[in-house]
Amino acid sequence: MEQIISRLSGGNLGIDESVALYEEGVKLAAFCDEKIKEAQRKITLLQEKENV
Repeated sequence: MEQIISRLSGGNLGIDESVALYEEGVKLAAFCDEKIKEAQRKITLLQEKENV
């Protein structure tokens, strides 16, 4: 993600490459968001089991 941001910030890419990198960044962000939500669900389940 950092590399994508760095390349996009550089400003020396063509429109096609910029759009492709942006799309890749959006996909990575969605993937990371899902992993965080999954971890939160696991933590919640563990906490609920602990409180039983």
